[in-house]
Amino acid sequence: MRWELLETKNEHLRLTYDAFKRVGVNYFSYGLIQKNKVLTSCFSNKEWGDLYKKNNYHKVDPLLRGVMHSSFPLIVWDALHPAGEAKKVMMERNEVCKVKSGLTIGLFGKDTKEIIALGAEASPKEFYQLLKEEQYLSEIHHIIKCFYAAFKE
Repeated sequence: MRWELLETKNEHLRLTYDAFKRVGVNYFSYGLIQKNKVLTSCFSNKEWGDLYKKNNYHKVDPLLRGVMHSSFPLIVWDALHPAGEAKKVMMERNEVCKVKSGLTIGLFGKDTKEIIALGAEASPKEFYQLLKEEQYLSEIHHIIKCFYAAFKE
């Protein structure tokens, strides 16, 4: 598995994270998966990224496992009720990244799956209320498009 935050991508990730913070998303992560192996990943929270790598959380992360083993492209974090190690990963992510709610989006290609996770300090009710607003969704969509445009270069 390659864990990377390429130097040329560091600035871009910071700009993406700053844009997300302006709309109330204080956690962002991205992963590229092929044949159930994480090829690339990046995290807006360096401490969490380091813990994730050190503890091999990719093996038990319920969000990653959910995307890898499902054809459903959306996981709402507070709808999950993990147990054991999976619960520990979720609780630690929430504590380290200071998130109370979030969602994970799986993008499925022919041979790959991509995962984008967005977390917020807002309560689940507040965050999902924002997601109902067309302008808010438009801003989130724009930030993700800009991330992809630069990340895929």
